[in-house]
Parts: sequence; C-alpha cells; structure tokens
Amino acid sequence: MREWIKLHEARLVFSEPAGSWLVDAKAYWDLEAKHRGHPVADQIAWDGVQAGVPGECEGYIPCSLAVLSMTDAKYLDLYPKGAHAAEAVDRIDYILQEILRPNSPYTIEAGDAMEIRESVAKLTGILERSAIPRKADVIARLKRVEQIRPR
Repeated sequence: MREWIKLHEARLVFSEPAGSWLVDAKAYWDLEAKHRGHPVADQIAWDGVQAGVPGECEGYIPCSLAVLSMTDAKYLDLYPKGAHAAEAVDRIDYILQEILRPNSPYTIEAGDAMEIRESVAKLTGILERSAIPRKADVIARLKRVEQIRPR
C-alpha cells in the first residue's frame, strides 16, 4: 500500500478525519475537462463529485456551502441536464434540509453573512440553469439558509 501511495502521491490527498487517502477530485475534474464534449465526460465529472473533499465542515454552514460548490453544484453547473443532475440536486437539497431542520447543529459566525450571500447566489444561479423540475423548492430553501443568523 505504501508503494502505491508513493507512486500516485501527486494525485492523492489525505483526509485526516477519515484517516484515509483519497484520489484528489482535481484529477477527475482535469480529466473531465480534457474529455468535455464526449459522452464519457459526464460520468468522469460525477466520479469527481463522488471523490469528495478531504476534511470535514463540522456543521459550519459556509464550509458546507463551499463543499457543495466544489462537488454537486460543480457537476450541475457543467451538466445541468446530465445523467446525475437529479441526484446532484437531491444531495444539495439534503444538506439544505439538514441545515434548516429545528435544533440543527449547523452554525454560522458573526461576519459570515457576505460569504453565505455569495454562496447562495452562486448555487441559486446553478440551480436555475438546471433542468430539474423541483429546483424552485431547493432555491427557496437556499434563500432560507441565507436568513440564518448566529446563535
């Protein structure tokens, strides 16, 4: 295993919370860009989403929105009618519902409002361009996330 990691270390990242090595999602996104326009590129992009992001947000809303922008929303931006577009919207909506549920452990800090507004605007634009019929409900939840204030 150590030999394999050493051989591929340029394309790997270590995720401390998981205590494991991940293929860097950038490798997938670079490959997707190289093959954009070909049918296989959609699946490569989805594999980039599935690769995940090392670390964890621990319930911090700006971080959670940033991770969505780097994963599911990135896929949806590139493939608004893609094979996995509905699943990407479902995954975005799941996080939003978790953030909004009563007694949610998700938090923000004073001074996060601008970052949250920017993330909500970016995600809203991506969702609006998607071909998913229920996008209006997800956008409405995004707008509610924008209204959250520090406790």
